[in-house]
Amino acid sequence: MADSDLIDDRFWVQVQNVLGQRVAIPTADNGALVQNFVENMMGSNDLISLRTRERSARPFILVDGIRREAESRFLAQERVLQDKVTQTEASLRALQGQGGENQNPGSAPVLTKEQQAQIDKFRRDLVETRTNLRQVQASLVRDVNNLGTLLAFLNIALVPVLVAAAAIGLAVLRNRRRVRARGL
Repeated sequence: MADSDLIDDRFWVQVQNVLGQRVAIPTADNGALVQNFVENMMGSNDLISLRTRERSARPFILVDGIRREAESRFLAQERVLQDKVTQTEASLRALQGQGGENQNPGSAPVLTKEQQAQIDKFRRDLVETRTNLRQVQASLVRDVNNLGTLLAFLNIALVPVLVAAAAIGLAVLRNRRRVRARGL
């Protein structure tokens, strides 16, 4: 056996203070290593068969695919809107910079009515685009949450409902068979 992080608790256990009590949170699962080592040294096959199993993460491939597709759809919209924000801000800066060409340095720029109207339009576009960007981001979060809710419903409610329906169906089928058997 060779495991160097077993030497000291700080290498494999994180100790946290929770409500005045010290709680040890294993980070390397050396407890299972020690337990399995002791069981192997004791030689009992019964204890060896109870050994802890590796923690497994089973990703939801379908769910991840749906989430990635939704993210790519919304991220594409987000990129378009972000580009529009950048272009609008650049146009706004360029237009505001034009107003002071014939002015003395340090004085406020004088803008024509057309320039001021264009600046106001750019500002409205900027506000509208940022609002749309927030809506796209909120839609992404909402879609992911809706998917989580649907999965929770399927896991929590639908399976028991299907099992109950199957049990009721079997009970009705057995009852019909009994009635037929008595009638013959």
